Amino acid sequence: HCRHMLGFIFGSDALAKATSEEDEPTPGYLYHEMVTLSNKSVESCDILVDALLKRLKRDSPVVKLKVLKVMKHVILKGHPSFAKDLVKNSDQVQACLAYRAPPDALKGDQPSQLVQAEAKDVMNAMFNMINNPGGGSGSGPSGGEPSGVSSRITGYGGGNMSSSYDRKPPPS
Repeated sequence: HCRHMLGFIFGSDALAKATSEEDEPTPGYLYHEMVTLSNKSVESCDILVDALLKRLKRDSPVVKLKVLKVMKHVILKGHPSFAKDLVKNSDQVQACLAYRAPPDALKGDQPSQLVQAEAKDVMNAMFNMINNPGGGSGSGPSGGEPSGVSSRITGYGGGNMSSSYDRKPPPS
């Protein structure tokens, strides 16, 4: 059974695609595949954690960011054993809190800052899951995100819209 899981992770290149070097977003179906894999068994969680930690060692900020996003998604939506296994190796995620890549010619320090912010979110999600077992998706203060995520998410055009609604209609 374990060999079958290894074959699934490494034979199909779902993990490689989800955490590729290409600077484009990971398709949603790949996040779903990782969650599905984590829900197969406790053993599959171990294998997935090991595979993701191996990818996290890459020095590319793009790969690190994608690995961290997959980790966060699986913590929030996948099997609780995934978070428990990840906590045992949290030093690798914690190291990303201080990650510094050489400045990018176009993006400057942004790639490093994104990795650091995502690592913080993963740490929060991990420890929220451990401190609230069975909480799963919905264990954070806002119902679905770990603390720290909800405070950064804003809606499209989310400025102060009251001024346009408070005006009286023009006289007719």
